[in-house]
Amino acid sequence: MLDLDLCERSHWLHEPLLRPILERLHPEAGGGAIYDAAGKSVSSARLGDAFLKAAERSGPEVEPVLAYYGCLHWLKAVLHAVDPTYPPSSSVLQHGLSVRRQKRAVYRLLDEAIHVYREGVLQSACHRLHPAYHLPTRWQMGDLLGQLPGLHGVLSTIAPDRLHVEPVQMRPGPAARGPGTTADVAWVPRALAARRNMPIDAWVEEYLDRMPDSATASVGAETIDTASTQTAATAGGPPPDLSGPEGLVRIPAPNGRHPWSKQYLEREYLTNRDPDPDWCVHYAILYGLASLCRYNAREWMDILLHQNEVDATLVHAYFDAYPPRHVVDLILKCATRAIAESTQT
Repeated sequence: MLDLDLCERSHWLHEPLLRPILERLHPEAGGGAIYDAAGKSVSSARLGDAFLKAAERSGPEVEPVLAYYGCLHWLKAVLHAVDPTYPPSSSVLQHGLSVRRQKRAVYRLLDEAIHVYREGVLQSACHRLHPAYHLPTRWQMGDLLGQLPGLHGVLSTIAPDRLHVEPVQMRPGPAARGPGTTADVAWVPRALAARRNMPIDAWVEEYLDRMPDSATASVGAETIDTASTQTAATAGGPPPDLSGPEGLVRIPAPNGRHPWSKQYLEREYLTNRDPDPDWCVHYAILYGLASLCRYNAREWMDILLHQNEVDATLVHAYFDAYPPRHVVDLILKCATRAIAESTQT
């Protein structure tokens, strides 16, 4: 496995730093191909960085456009680095998304539909960074925003039905004593299962199935596991004890290792399903906001002038919680991990 730390932006902004990394990453490629790939990658990264700097200096009127194009060019920088032959055709250079906005008497950002194409920068990046992930055919803006723990406080007040993530309440178990120890029991709102229209025991069973180390975890003195849940359901026996405080369900603590686990401001949250990759969610959100800004000036200005209070609250909360450079950090972190996994021997 190659030990390549590509999370540092400086590696991407200077060709003498990036070229040796690509030589190690693609030993089969010729010197000309490496030189060309490094040049394209660095050029895309520099352009992306320029867009992000402009977004940081700009007013909110054009921030989404600049932020989106910054992230787009950083994605292209990663693609040129991980695949010296990129792009195989011009069709993969498109955004990969579209917004087919219909005229409505009242515009609501949460209802905005974002359609996913078969090819594009997004699709190429997902294929390289998340080979097992399958893009949907469309998203709704509310479902994208609802995956972000940084917007939990806002959405829980103005649109709780769009939430797909909730804070985890931890309780140390018998084996977890002393500072710095992990918990073995957690409580999460039952609403997580309700928003997927699932019975609570079925949702817990799916949660257990997705546990990374094993499908069994201790909960106090009891054990809840997939096999016992399935046996109880098949034999008509009593379900496992999932009781907790009112409105909460007890589960084995995710402790940051569960694929549904998310972190925000040093607090753990849990989604109610396999989440979309974080950078992918932000890419789609920024695309939708940039499209609104570019093509629907009146609706966008209504938001900025707080004539559409709900959407104004959402947009301001989003950029406060997730500045554009945070999205680039996510992209580079995923690129580093994907490269490490692909070079494992």
